[in-house]
Amino acid sequence: MESCLDKTLSETNDLIIKARVSEIKNKYLITSGNPTQAIQNTIRLLREFNVHFPDSPKLYHVIHSILRVKLALRNKSMVDLSKYNQTSDQKIISIMRLISIIGSAAYFSLPHLLPLLILENVYLSLKYGYSSYTAFSFSAYGIILCGNLGEVDRGYDFGKLALNIYTELDGLKSKTKILHMVNSFIIHWKDPIRLTLDPLWECYRSGFETGDLEFLFFFDSLLFSSFVL
Repeated sequence: MESCLDKTLSETNDLIIKARVSEIKNKYLITSGNPTQAIQNTIRLLREFNVHFPDSPKLYHVIHSILRVKLALRNKSMVDLSKYNQTSDQKIISIMRLISIIGSAAYFSLPHLLPLLILENVYLSLKYGYSSYTAFSFSAYGIILCGNLGEVDRGYDFGKLALNIYTELDGLKSKTKILHMVNSFIIHWKDPIRLTLDPLWECYRSGFETGDLEFLFFFDSLLFSSFVL
């Protein structure tokens, strides 16, 4: 399988086709226990789209990305962000999809890269228009705001925004991801934790219904840890 995909990649100069084939290859690499290779492949291909990530991410890379997003958000209220245009640019959508696919791999094997991936998709959404990957990126950005930057109100608002827009942008495909991210890591900063229980059980059911086994696993791990603790 891998040799077939490599042959296709070597025979085309179309970046959209390359992205699609790379997605298949990278998913295969991640599920077969080689996430680092999937990350390296994606970073290499993203350079052809003129999107660059450092080989060894440092704190100053993250700070630069945070400032770039904050600049893009300047003078934008949450009401403004809820009135969005969707991008139809296939290159932008391909970039965001490639970034999204390696998010979990980065979390486990190259954690310093993860905030850069999140912030890049947030920035692309603000600059070019929303895509089916925007709601998840906003929820992840909300976690960064609440947990890392201490901007709880702003982070909470981004979590709520993700909940409000995901069905229009992606139907039910990202439901499990969004419910998990927002209710596990954002809502409790401002609301009683009991308000997250029903949404989290809905997240659990949604994982089975939509086949999002990856985030269903994350939810199960979180649930088990809470019982153990």
